[in-house]
Amino acid sequence: MDIPINNIGLMTIADKLVHQQYPSAVQIEDHGIPVNGSAINATDPMRWQYIFNDPATTPNSTVIITSDERNEFAKPQHVDSPWLGDIDKNLPRNMSLAQSLTLLRHAGYSLPFSYVSLRQPLYPGVVEAEYIFTLGSAYVAVGTQSGQVHVVGHKPGSPGVTTVAPPVVQPSRGSEIEYKAFLRKFQSGQAGVLELMATCYYPVGGYQLFFESSGDAKFTLLERSWPIHNQLVTYYLASWTSGQPLASPPGTVLIIDGRGEHPVKVQPWA
Repeated sequence: MDIPINNIGLMTIADKLVHQQYPSAVQIEDHGIPVNGSAINATDPMRWQYIFNDPATTPNSTVIITSDERNEFAKPQHVDSPWLGDIDKNLPRNMSLAQSLTLLRHAGYSLPFSYVSLRQPLYPGVVEAEYIFTLGSAYVAVGTQSGQVHVVGHKPGSPGVTTVAPPVVQPSRGSEIEYKAFLRKFQSGQAGVLELMATCYYPVGGYQLFFESSGDAKFTLLERSWPIHNQLVTYYLASWTSGQPLASPPGTVLIIDGRGEHPVKVQPWA
């Protein structure tokens, strides 16, 4: 194709490939992931994910297509659930990743980015599509129309804080949480190692689940969430191990989450 292979050219290729199967699909959100974990320049190797809303279904469904660091595309994947949280219109093509990075650097942000998205989120005060960069613990946005640079959560041009609030940590309120507790003996006659597992789902991505032990066979399942996340049902697993064999392993553990207390019987590892 006679298209320059920057991210704008890749967006155009993604449009053509998706529209072959889903002609009504609208590209509403893109995600760039540096291959080496972080990037400084737009020319650093990146993998991209392109999110389309498909209004031809009821309710609206989602189409996702990806490209790798060689700019080769996978087949479009159809998901039977809507992608929420964005303005439902085609992303603009007037500003490239390179141009947005130039504005970001001129505004004084010199850190490498570990993630970038292009979207117009349904946040109060957001009136244009933005490149949103993950810079360490901060999320910094560059407006594609105005060129203004601001920390996510603060209006463009407003003074004050230059970092975002820390992630929220609290007892998990995931949906359909289920727990398993096992005792595994790795050698004959050895005391068992205690293993815990929890599975659940959330209506959005961007969570981390983990156990915290408070002793006496009592645990809390915690969730950590950030203000930026994708809008797709996502399934999660948390695990915990005692790390060493227990001379007196419990027969039951008590697990606390955001929905209450749950006694879980410890089963032998099958």
